[in-house]
Amino acid sequence: MIKKGCLALILMSQSITSSALDLYAGLDANYILSEVTVGDAEAEFQPLALSGRIGAYIEQMVGIEFYGMSGVAGGDDLGIDVDLNYTFGLATRFETPESEGGKIYFLLGYGITELDVNRSGTGEPGTSSYHDFSYGGGVEFRLGGSEKLFINLQAMRYYANDDIEIDGGSLGLRYRF
Repeated sequence: MIKKGCLALILMSQSITSSALDLYAGLDANYILSEVTVGDAEAEFQPLALSGRIGAYIEQMVGIEFYGMSGVAGGDDLGIDVDLNYTFGLATRFETPESEGGKIYFLLGYGITELDVNRSGTGEPGTSSYHDFSYGGGVEFRLGGSEKLFINLQAMRYYANDDIEIDGGSLGLRYRF
């Protein structure tokens, strides 16, 4: 897992030329929507999480970002407790031109999510990792008259396979260096 993260950072640094370095970092509060369907039964979990991201623009309005997220509060349904241990991923960011201080952006990437599932206090089935393509988008606005500080609202799908869906919505800040 750590090797994949290091490889992603190396690839990101190799794609950026030193003369055109335009970095940014962000911090978000996340509301995760997890849904598990087994036959006719359906359970929904809403753990809370904090996430951060670092990225760099490789072209105007195109960036590559590395994101990480950790759960801060679990969710439960039908006697099952679910905690988000972590999410890591690498995404490409595509932005629209800025209009009146705001823009729309889209994210496309690949991520790893680990959930800790505890059925009726037994500790079973335990932790499971989910790897999948991730995608999403959001809107972003300049904060006040700042040229470097932005506020954003984002929605993201982290995993959707095997009758399990992991989605998230977040509100955050992004600083462009």
